[in-house]
Amino acid sequence: NPEAIAVLQDAIGRVDSMRILYDKLLLGGDYKDIPVKNYIESLADTVVALFPGQTTVRLEKRIADFNLDAKRLFPLGIILNELLTNIMKYAFIGKSSGLIRISLTHSGKHVTLTLQDDGSGLPDGFDINESKGFGLMLVKMLSQQLGGSFAIATHKGTRCQVEFAD
Repeated sequence: NPEAIAVLQDAIGRVDSMRILYDKLLLGGDYKDIPVKNYIESLADTVVALFPGQTTVRLEKRIADFNLDAKRLFPLGIILNELLTNIMKYAFIGKSSGLIRISLTHSGKHVTLTLQDDGSGLPDGFDINESKGFGLMLVKMLSQQLGGSFAIATHKGTRCQVEFAD
C-alpha cells in the first residue's frame, strides 16, 4: 500500500534524525555544543537513502562547520528531515533524476538553512498558510520555536528556507 509506505518512511526519517543526533551527543560527550556539519550531512544522506530506486538524486551539500546547542540542533534536524522527505516524495515524480542542494550558513549569530531542488515546483495556487500537511505545519512550528522564519517558493523547482538567530 503506497500510503502505508509513505507513513512508514516519514516515521523512519523522524526516528533516524533523532538517532543520529543522540549518537552525536553520546559520542561527543558535550551536550551543549554539537558540531553541525557532520550531523546535517549524515542526516541528509540517511533521509535520501530511504527512497531507493524511485529517482536518481544527486545531493550537493554546502554545510558550514560550526556548533549549535542540542536545543536548536534537534528542531533543525527535524526540519531538514521533513523538507527532504517532501522533496523525495513529490519533487521528482515522473523524472528519472534530480538535484537537491542543501546549504547551511552561519554568519555572526544568523543561521540559514536552504534546500533547493530542480523538481516540478509547487502546485499552482499553493499557499503555505493553507497547507494541511503535517510535515509543513511541523516545519513552520519548529521554525517559530527557533525564533525564526520559514519560507517556501517555486524557483526552478522548489526552494525552502529557514532562518533563525543562534
